Amino acid sequence: MTLVGKYKVTRHEDDKTPLQLTNISSDKQTLIRETGGYPVQWTYYMQGADLYVETKSVDPHFGGVNQTHIGTGKDRILGKIVIVNFRGEGTNHSIDVYKDFKGTEASIYMFFYSIYGPDKETRVQLQP
Repeated sequence: MTLVGKYKVTRHEDDKTPLQLTNISSDKQTLIRETGGYPVQWTYYMQGADLYVETKSVDPHFGGVNQTHIGTGKDRILGKIVIVNFRGEGTNHSIDVYKDFKGTEASIYMFFYSIYGPDKETRVQLQP
């Protein structure tokens, strides 16, 4: 007996290079960075005292960024997820917010991103 999965979602934790946000202000700024071979648009801006970081890609095979953080180690600051759409719904737009952000620069890291393979198949042989 074989279990057949008809839609493959692959999780990647390999991109540990930070994205440098500079001149952070209330003006929306956008950077494009290739992630896993896909163009990912990063938009960042201040809204009141809070820093917003949005990610999305025009390529529907890019599943999305799950969550971001500023810095590393025990001093890292986790972004609070506002919206996340990386579960195969066909959209990959997500937003994280950093409450009471101070400063005009930040090094943003992602925990993981996913890649969709709607035409991919996974087969697992089950033991009797």
